[in-house]
Amino acid sequence: MMKKWDYKFIKVTLPIASGLSIQSDGTTQSEQMIKEFGEEGWELVSVTILSELHYELERFEESGKSRTYEAEMIFKRPLS
Repeated sequence: MMKKWDYKFIKVTLPIASGLSIQSDGTTQSEQMIKEFGEEGWELVSVTILSELHYELERFEESGKSRTYEAEMIFKRPLS
């Protein structure tokens, strides 16, 4: 018997400051969402970048530029 899946598509905005090595302690909004979905049985199977924005930041000391990515995350879990 072929396994059937339920899918969830989520669009997120991911800010990435250029010139910085960003380390995560697991408390960002996206990571928290992924952890919660995992606890509900969802598995992240794909991330697709939909667009990229560049903009200046007044207080960004290293390069003065930042990027924001709009991405679509696809999750799946077995149907019960």
